[in-house]
Amino acid sequence: MRTIDIDLKEVESLGSRKAVAFGVVSLINDEKSENKDVARIANSDPNLSANILRMANSAYYGLSGHVDDLQFAISVIGFGTVRFLATAAVIQDFVPISREAWQRYLATAGAAIQLAPYFDVDQSAALNGGITLDIGELVIAKQDPYGYLARKRELEKLPMEAREMAAIEMESKAYGISHPEILARVLKSWKFPRDLYEAVEQHHLAYEPNEPLARVLRHAARLSGIVLGRDDQIELETFPITEVTDYRKVIRGARNFMDQMSHLSISGRFG
Repeated sequence: MRTIDIDLKEVESLGSRKAVAFGVVSLINDEKSENKDVARIANSDPNLSANILRMANSAYYGLSGHVDDLQFAISVIGFGTVRFLATAAVIQDFVPISREAWQRYLATAGAAIQLAPYFDVDQSAALNGGITLDIGELVIAKQDPYGYLARKRELEKLPMEAREMAAIEMESKAYGISHPEILARVLKSWKFPRDLYEAVEQHHLAYEPNEPLARVLRHAARLSGIVLGRDDQIELETFPITEVTDYRKVIRGARNFMDQMSHLSISGRFG
């Protein structure tokens, strides 16, 4: 029996409450957009524009000079990273996020970036897929907090490898929809690329998906725990990804990404 009906109208209409950040996301999703167009919109949000400049000036992009022009900064980091920053701002406006949860999101995004080359996947697509993977869970947690916590306690009693599919089954039984399906619908309504919202819907399948981006996101979500755990003793049989030749490089790169994100102010609103 379903406990409540999940209402997606609130999260689908976030653009009216976070106009600048959502406007940047929408603009970037338009193939005709140029750097100057995105800069003009982003400049209306001091926090977002500051983060774009900080990112361009970070060691992650290896620049020796100082970037203080927003349009040039956007050209340095690329539309994919700007969309990541704007999407993060939209997510934070939807529901307060704990520091622990935010670190997990960054770990997943960092792992996705590092895995992308092994699967011939665009890194900006992997970045944006990684940072959005938990939107579906956020929607459920906000609208049914007691049910969400109860299921989380039940899942913690199960072996780690059984939790993903058990969560999908519990959510589908309770709401008639699972968190990957919620996420796909939200990203589609936000006009994200089709390959991205189709990939995120597949990242919790019981079997290995065929699409490379879906595979990247699936493995990034699983590797995020190791990225956070600081344990370099990785058992390869635990994560049998035939395409990956150097797990430690993936983990180091993901942690480096997290360190670079620590100086940004995108995580300024926590519950």
